[in-house]
Amino acid sequence: IGFRYGSLSEDFFTGYSMQCEGWRSVFYSPEEPSFVGDFPATLNDLLSQCKRWSLGLLQAGFSCSKCPITYGIRRASFITGMSYAHNAFWPLWSIPITIYALLPQFALLLSMPLFPK
Repeated sequence: IGFRYGSLSEDFFTGYSMQCEGWRSVFYSPEEPSFVGDFPATLNDLLSQCKRWSLGLLQAGFSCSKCPITYGIRRASFITGMSYAHNAFWPLWSIPITIYALLPQFALLLSMPLFPK
């Protein structure tokens, strides 16, 4: 089995494309791990990998031909399409999380109430 290329996160794109083509997936957890894996050794490598994953997921989510919201719902089930859409647009959650993390500190520094009276 090979990967489908055309996205920075080819594992997500491969699974999504196969699900839309009618393949069925199962979860398999062997007694011993099949792959030990490779992990980023430094913080810079980790941030680079997270950036690559985020860009790849957004690339798959905003693709014109295989958008999970439109193409995924038509080709797979509604729940499968919405699940892939949730994962594809996951990087966008960083925006409101960052705002909600910084808002109390700014309110404290500027001596402004966080909530209006």
